[in-house]
Amino acid sequence: MQDHEDEVLLKVEHLCQYFKMGAGRELKAVDDVSFDIKKGEVFGLVGESGCGKTTTGRSIIKLYDITSGNVYFKGQRICAGTRSYKDAIRKAKEEYAAARAELKKKLREESAAAPEKAQELRQAFRSALAEKKAALKALVAEQKEAMRAARYDHKNCEKIYFNKLKEEYREALGRAGGSVENLTPEEKEKYRSVINQPRIPKKAWLIAMFSLIAAAVVLFAVSISQYVVFNRQYGSYQPVSARVESADAQAGTTTVSFSVTNEDDESVSYEVVLDYYDPDLGVSTPEQTVRLRVYYDAENPAENVLAYSPQATTANILLISFFVAAAAAVVIALYVNERYNPSRLITQIQMIFQDPIASLNPRMTVKDIIAEGLVIEGVKDKKYIEKQVYDVLELVGLVPEHAGRYPHEFSGGQRQRIGVARSVIMRPELIIADEPVSALDVSIQAQVINLLNDLRSKLGLTILFIAHDLSVVKYFSDRIGVMYFGKMVELAPSDELFAHPLHPYTKSLLSAIPLPDPEYEKNRRRFVYNPLAEHDYSEEQPVLREIAPGHFVLCNTAEYEKYLAELGGTSGK
Repeated sequence: MQDHEDEVLLKVEHLCQYFKMGAGRELKAVDDVSFDIKKGEVFGLVGESGCGKTTTGRSIIKLYDITSGNVYFKGQRICAGTRSYKDAIRKAKEEYAAARAELKKKLREESAAAPEKAQELRQAFRSALAEKKAALKALVAEQKEAMRAARYDHKNCEKIYFNKLKEEYREALGRAGGSVENLTPEEKEKYRSVINQPRIPKKAWLIAMFSLIAAAVVLFAVSISQYVVFNRQYGSYQPVSARVESADAQAGTTTVSFSVTNEDDESVSYEVVLDYYDPDLGVSTPEQTVRLRVYYDAENPAENVLAYSPQATTANILLISFFVAAAAAVVIALYVNERYNPSRLITQIQMIFQDPIASLNPRMTVKDIIAEGLVIEGVKDKKYIEKQVYDVLELVGLVPEHAGRYPHEFSGGQRQRIGVARSVIMRPELIIADEPVSALDVSIQAQVINLLNDLRSKLGLTILFIAHDLSVVKYFSDRIGVMYFGKMVELAPSDELFAHPLHPYTKSLLSAIPLPDPEYEKNRRRFVYNPLAEHDYSEEQPVLREIAPGHFVLCNTAEYEKYLAELGGTSGK
């Protein structure tokens, strides 16, 4: 097996992915799966169709929201489920209820046996119950806090990762004497999104501040002029009284009488019939009374009052201020978006799908298909995109002339190469290859496998290789995990798994691999896996145990001892 760095790139802990089936039933597609993938290695995930290996890959890349467990990528939790925390709270409450019932039963029995100690026994009961209740409360608070943290990490993993990256960049920059040029090429690539993060220049801030100040001055001048116009035209009318004479709900009218004082200090009375029903007008404010007077004054139309009223002036100030501030924010946002396109954490994981034709849009050219990821990431330089597309086409064994064609013009192997190119152009660190060769001819399978092997060496890729053909996985993978009905049943280095298969299901898969020897195949006996006959889990459920260094098997204690004897070794961890 190839030597790898100790850095764990991807870590999966107790991953569960359950799908609802209606009527309170669930399909446990992935059930408590744990493994890790080191940087630079190929990890093979094998099993029959329906075992959950594809669901595992899609859960890692966040195509599904996982039910329970955690997924860490580059040390950052990117997926987190909450079912385990809810189950822990439910179990704790059930245990508390059972303990409470047991204490009550014990209290009744002891009180009946010793009535003279009833008070003392009740006090002991309250103390014991309070202690258990406090423990329950602490556990519930702890699980709820863990649940909140899981939800936050799942939703904000990009933000958390970028903040950590900025802190690491500051430390690296300090070691480099404060100059980006002194950073190593590896550090420059790692902190590329931080280095390229734009700083909004003082010029942009000055323009935005000047716009806001100018708008404030103009609005202040307009508001002063509007108050002056209002007071000059309508300020001479001083309200005296206003009351509702009658209100007819059926007719939808309200009769109002009011008095005002004009310029000559004369009291003038008015009575108007409004064409709407408003019984509360009698308690109107003085300003509303003046507006009502002017509304029914033929020499002063209502439009003028509404336009120059203090309420309208305030509304205009708020509205225009909002639009000016929004315009300044849009200008700054456009400036930032034009110059800053940080690479997201999740885009560093890319997927190659099983069916090459179903995963390609038939209405898009090869160039558009491959460049789609860059466009979504925000790259706008067409020349840069075109160069990247042509380079990656040559990298996967195609030619630039293929960029203008459509998927239906290619063979199956060429389509899969296009799918590989679409993933590689994003410069990922981890590729999830979901049965990338199962839909291809045998000769083409070898070509695609060799292509992935070459890309792994050239680009330093880490690959999660999902397949059901163990012979292909052995050729390509450093370590292999075997899945059955949503569970990981065996995990070992590739050579170790083929040399010493322990789990009966693994043995059945290996026995199904055909060999190029007709005589041998004619007399060969296949091993059929029957879980009911092979295992007895009525007393003890199985867990994943280490039988030999790096070799894990799902088994209970009896099977563990049996596998140890079969290997002739000592206890693992």
